[in-house]
Amino acid sequence: MEPNPEGYMSTSGQIVTDNQWRAEHEGLYGTGKITIIMVVNLGRFMAFGDVHSRNLFRRLRGTSEYITFLRKMKVDDLFIRLDRNRPGSDPWIETHGYDIGVFRHHLVENWFFPTFELKKDDALLQIRPEFKESHLFKQEWNRWDHFKLRLTRNGFIQVKLSRKFENMDLHELNAQLLEFERDGFRHHLLAVMSRMAPHEQAEIKPILQYTLQWQLAYQVIDLFIRELGSFNFNSYGKITLTMPMDEEKTPIRDKYTIIFFREMGRKLNGARQRITTDDIMKDKLAIQSIRSMWDGTLFSDRASNTIHYPEYRDSLMQRVHDDNLSYYRDELSLIGPERAVIFCPQSDQSIYLPFRGGKTKHGVRYNDYWKCIIRGFEHILALRNELQMVEAYTNREMNKVSRYTHALTTHGISRREIKDVRQLSRRVARLYNILVSIRSVLVVPSTYRASYAVDKFKKLNQVLGMEQIEEHVEKNIQELNFFISHYNNLVIQQNGERLQRYAIGFGVAFAFLGVASLLKDAYELSDVLGANGFWESVREIVSLFWTIKPLAALLSLWMCLLLVAALLIRGGSKISEMIERFRKRRHVVQ
Repeated sequence: MEPNPEGYMSTSGQIVTDNQWRAEHEGLYGTGKITIIMVVNLGRFMAFGDVHSRNLFRRLRGTSEYITFLRKMKVDDLFIRLDRNRPGSDPWIETHGYDIGVFRHHLVENWFFPTFELKKDDALLQIRPEFKESHLFKQEWNRWDHFKLRLTRNGFIQVKLSRKFENMDLHELNAQLLEFERDGFRHHLLAVMSRMAPHEQAEIKPILQYTLQWQLAYQVIDLFIRELGSFNFNSYGKITLTMPMDEEKTPIRDKYTIIFFREMGRKLNGARQRITTDDIMKDKLAIQSIRSMWDGTLFSDRASNTIHYPEYRDSLMQRVHDDNLSYYRDELSLIGPERAVIFCPQSDQSIYLPFRGGKTKHGVRYNDYWKCIIRGFEHILALRNELQMVEAYTNREMNKVSRYTHALTTHGISRREIKDVRQLSRRVARLYNILVSIRSVLVVPSTYRASYAVDKFKKLNQVLGMEQIEEHVEKNIQELNFFISHYNNLVIQQNGERLQRYAIGFGVAFAFLGVASLLKDAYELSDVLGANGFWESVREIVSLFWTIKPLAALLSLWMCLLLVAALLIRGGSKISEMIERFRKRRHVVQ
């Protein structure tokens, strides 16, 4: 929309002045719900020195034993396991999503696990006192209605914060989501630390690096770990969990924010007026406000101490219209890599969908349909983190390949390096099993049914770069497998050369014995033929060889023992590999 020399066109179609127009749009408000999803690797919550827990966790994540444990897991003090029969709960939404055609059966059965909700009021009493003393922390804590947590099949924790908002100014809403108050909370913690002993400060230092919303997530995880304590796998042992104390670890920043509006409007001269999607699309500043919410950006003017929306280029403004994935004219559905903005003024109505058969007598609440879509988003975000974990691990293993290659070209293959490469092959096999399980749900049409759901999930996969990450992981695993195969071939070649040397030595020893026996026969023949100059020389040579014949026999025996030992060692390693392969196959979820 271009500026008018006499003023600007308002959403009501009237020409207004610049100040009136900006006042009208700076007063945009909304009513709806915010959901923030944060995912973290469970491996971060194991002590660095606890090698047993870390190795057991890497071995079991994604296996049938781990999945069975997750389904049976219970915590009954500060957390409530949500019931599938309670309408509106997360487990109910999962089965409801299958009923209305959002999810396919294998997704619900194999990838959705119990959700636990924190008892918010009781939990506040258990939080560290230095947090409870902070007005900003308590303000942020009270701002959120629900704190939920679930574990994923491949070893991640997903924390979900959600709250409703009503008639809230979009500026203020965006500022809260961007955590303008986090610096104040940091200063509070620094003041508290100044009164603490050094060992107490060590517990607070890692917390300083996290944002307020991640502070909340970590408090929820801390309470969950304190209540759960450990994962006890009877046949394998116990995985002990603890909060991380390593301040050198890079803090996690990733989160995904879903802003769901069921009503939007503007405040002008004290009055409230609802606006529609068409009103937004006709209004430049309204599009700027939506685009700012979608991107999660605000500009601050330090001189006037005010915040305002950025002024986007026309091509970016046009994307609000072009990237709208909603099927209906009065809706807005924008999906980005860090935020999704949904405007659905019909959320209180019912919709009739083709997948429920006889259950559609009263239709489906449209708001429940969107809850199913958001639950699908949560699943994809967990998958993204699991896929990134596999990518990071394969990158780490690729870095080790250069060291092994250097060893090959300098001093050959040592026994320690052979052992390291065997362990590498086991780690790659475990990562590949995780990749195979993730692939089974990355194909959107095979995981979700209805086209109105498939389009949204495809878009989220696209903006998160899931396909590119998968291709990178696949390439890494192929190169690692190629290296392991090449390395094994070199080991076989080296063992063959060693056996060949043993065989040559063995042959030389037998030839030595044969020569000695031949000369002995010549010695005996000289006794029969009589003595002369030639035979006297032969007798002297035979006498020399005969004196060292026992040494030749001992040499031959030693070579035979070496040959047998080499064969036993090689055969034993093969048997060990076969046993390990069999055990690995037994734990893989097909």
